Amino acid sequence: MELHGVDGVRKGLSAWRDRLLGVGDGFEAFERRRQIRRLAIAVPALAVGLAIGVGGYAIGVSQVVDADQAQEAGFEAGRVQGTAVGARDGYAEAFRSARRDAFEPAYRESYRSAYLEEFADADLPAPDDVEVRGP
Repeated sequence: MELHGVDGVRKGLSAWRDRLLGVGDGFEAFERRRQIRRLAIAVPALAVGLAIGVGGYAIGVSQVVDADQAQEAGFEAGRVQGTAVGARDGYAEAFRSARRDAFEPAYRESYRSAYLEEFADADLPAPDDVEVRGP
């Protein structure tokens, strides 16, 4: 069907639009209208999903500085608190081990030496066996 003139172009455009929009009573028109309805739901839903994704990304990017600052503050607080706990526990353990390994043997020997020295200074015979109890 060849169309000539303005009326022909108008009829051709009208037929094209009718096929595109599913105008008419046949099965093809029904299917076309169904596809248009699906697109009318899917395209806005896709646009809303995309907008939510872009908005979430923008909010996330804007929160990076806050998250970095919070992470740094948490790290510093943990370092300070860990140092305090470690120093307290480490000091207690070091004190116990120093007392056990160094102070007690040195105390016994120093006490024995001072005790025997007192006898020597007084020109008295020193006992052979000096028992020293721990501090």
